[in-house]
Amino acid sequence: MANLQKAHDRYAGRDVTVVAVAVDGEPLRKTIGGFARQEGYTFKILVDELDAMGIWKVADAYGVAVTPTLLLLGKGGTVLLRKGGKVREDELEKAVSSLVKQ
Repeated sequence: MANLQKAHDRYAGRDVTVVAVAVDGEPLRKTIGGFARQEGYTFKILVDELDAMGIWKVADAYGVAVTPTLLLLGKGGTVLLRKGGKVREDELEKAVSSLVKQ
């Protein structure tokens, strides 16, 4: 998540928003928030929730099967890039910078 903070800082004020989605659910909301504060993360962290049918509202909507999963979304929520597993800082920078240039 430190890589997400670096991207958040690097692209502040540009047409890029960094958001993390935690699939730990509502019971760990306070723990997740405390962790984010402790680590100095200033980007948004959403806590995904199960709907009435037991489906994750965000993770399932975007087809997230593994964590972590990096999704770069365009305007309107279109998936421009999907990568499962850990993402190195240079991979994230290359992906975001190429999309910002478009």
